[in-house]
Amino acid sequence: MTRIKNAGGKVSKLTTNMGEEYGPYRVWLKDVKSPGLAVSRSFGDIVATTIGVISEPDVYEIRVKPEDRVLVIATDGVWDKLNNEEVGEIVLGHECVDTAMNEVVVRARRKWEETGPIVDDISCIIIQLNSIS
Repeated sequence: MTRIKNAGGKVSKLTTNMGEEYGPYRVWLKDVKSPGLAVSRSFGDIVATTIGVISEPDVYEIRVKPEDRVLVIATDGVWDKLNNEEVGEIVLGHECVDTAMNEVVVRARRKWEETGPIVDDISCIIIQLNSIS
């Protein structure tokens, strides 16, 4: 948030006509409701780069252990509605990663629809590292 503010942008949620906030925090130009990105890292958005959005990713190295079964890579539309434990239960409850992946997406979408008219991007990749069963 500091990077965005220092570059002249602002971070806030969408608001209804009644002034109630909803949805995820977004990056905006200071005086204009644009671009409205729900991320502070992106590439290809020329307007967003003027207010501190960068393309440099956070990179972490994690050693895979024999007991690690899967790697779940998902967009914020999944993680805003499902926590690690919920996703883990879904994934470990299926023998097939394709079926698990589809269920993660369906459950995240259902939770978005329960909370209002906005549904964020929902994408999920599951990489099987070791046998699930």
